[in-house]
Amino acid sequence: MKDLYHISFNSNLPSTLLPREPDMLSEDSNEHNLGSRVSFAPTVRQCAIALYFNLPKDFTFNKEVNFYVYKLNSTKTLKEIPRVELEKHIFDVKVTDEVCITEPCPIKKIGKIAVKYDKNKPIYTEFYSKRLLAGYEPTIKVTEFYTNDVINIDGIIHLKKSK
Repeated sequence: MKDLYHISFNSNLPSTLLPREPDMLSEDSNEHNLGSRVSFAPTVRQCAIALYFNLPKDFTFNKEVNFYVYKLNSTKTLKEIPRVELEKHIFDVKVTDEVCITEPCPIKKIGKIAVKYDKNKPIYTEFYSKRLLAGYEPTIKVTEFYTNDVINIDGIIHLKKSK
């Protein structure tokens, strides 16, 4: 499989993530129709944008938010919800390129990042002909590496520095 990332506040996620409905979906969210899944994105930036609306509002512009970076750790192709279905239910998928996997996902923790959102750089998307705020541009810095894996922020590759 291609490199896919998942970020979390949790520093000790299990080595295999089981599909479930995401936390904090509003009752009227279209996403309920997708069922249980594990969400990933091709870059850490896209993960940070996807999580923007899940953050406490006092964090979003005033503080750096720390996340742990996990990478999908599978060489086999895992079952995904088709992109066309995601576009019907996830309003920001055109920005985040979210990939939703519907079977257990082996992962490994590869690093830690600090994210700060820039209120002067909103990101918009279109969903059913409506222009919607998808989030704000994140500034991301890698603060720790746990493996020799590449951390793809947004096409800018970060590598652990050799001593």
